[in-house]
Amino acid sequence: MFRICIVLTVGLLVGFVSGCSDPVGEKIESLNATGAQRLANTYTFFQARNGYRGPKDEAELKKFCADANNKKGFERAGIDLSNIDALFISPRDNQPYRVKYGVTGSPMGFSEPLVFESVGVEGEVMVGFGDSKSKLMSPEEADDLFSAKKPKKRKKNLERGDSADDAAKIEQ
Repeated sequence: MFRICIVLTVGLLVGFVSGCSDPVGEKIESLNATGAQRLANTYTFFQARNGYRGPKDEAELKKFCADANNKKGFERAGIDLSNIDALFISPRDNQPYRVKYGVTGSPMGFSEPLVFESVGVEGEVMVGFGDSKSKLMSPEEADDLFSAKKPKKRKKNLERGDSADDAAKIEQ
């Protein structure tokens, strides 16, 4: 699963930066099927071009979208920027998305939730993630993800294979 996320993220980034053939472009376009995916992928494009730091706010992300140097990559990904403001509005609930600004990405890919519908439809909220996926969930689940902080270093180090003692030493 992790390898698939890495391959898809690298494919998105390579296609965005250097161009891609039609089959790859079609695959990338399919990763932008929902409004939440399109905005989350726009966010990850920003990260890829800015040392994997997330945009500080909506204005910075919109400025990135408007930059003519990025136009070709957005076109290949099937992201229409003829109306940039529309990218920030959910086509499902017609409300502005809530976005977690300032999230740091990774060249190895990441699955942090980035984009959240404000209201949702029929009791479900669409959430867009940094790995080009979107998921419907309850408003309560989405609120929990939106307000969640990044994992502590200890958890990261344990996932890497360090022992609990090693992780505790790192945190001190």
